[in-house]
Amino acid sequence: MVGNYLVEFNPPHPNPEMQANQQQQIADSLAVLPKLGRGLDVNIRFQKITDFEYTDELSVMDMLGINLVHGWLCDPQDTKTAAVIKDLSYNQLICELVELDHVANTSQKPAAQKPAEEAAAWAKLPSVVSWNTRGVNPSLPPAPSSEPAASAPPPSENEELLDKMRKAQVVEAFLNENASQLTYYGLAQLFANVGERELCVFFRNNHFCTMTKRDKELYLLATDV
Repeated sequence: MVGNYLVEFNPPHPNPEMQANQQQQIADSLAVLPKLGRGLDVNIRFQKITDFEYTDELSVMDMLGINLVHGWLCDPQDTKTAAVIKDLSYNQLICELVELDHVANTSQKPAAQKPAEEAAAWAKLPSVVSWNTRGVNPSLPPAPSSEPAASAPPPSENEELLDKMRKAQVVEAFLNENASQLTYYGLAQLFANVGERELCVFFRNNHFCTMTKRDKELYLLATDV
């Protein structure tokens, strides 16, 4: 049924070259349809309600003329957070947090051999333990080790790493404070951009819900009762 509608919704384009491209897109979408029964992986970005990383699965939404939206947006008035998150996706932010956490742990290992003031600066940095796959808190002093101490990185590298750790703090704060995956700014953008009587798919907390707008009010189809 969905496949038939997809074909009917995309009549042949009058331009032969565009038509060939369209037919390929239809074929690709039809091939993806059976996989949607097992779920749909999405990777959001934080600037617009329709900001998702493109995948073959999401192309089906485009071919059906259905908007996929979310409300986990960074308010541009929060310039500090917006400057760090930019147009990065959720997966990219998590990868950066894990990578920086690993670097921080590695760099703090020889903290006993560093000057006292430098060790104190590291101790003031907040932990990104919630994203630490090894369960190690980088803000705690390192345990004694029999391994030879590594040489301290040059001051310029320390400054660069400290800057990255401060950015990681901003990202972690944003993710933790908006763990519901819906911000006030995102809700306002949903009200402003979802059209009257439009049907769209709303993504939040790994759930997909049908959303519509009636008389300037947003409604979700209750599917988890």
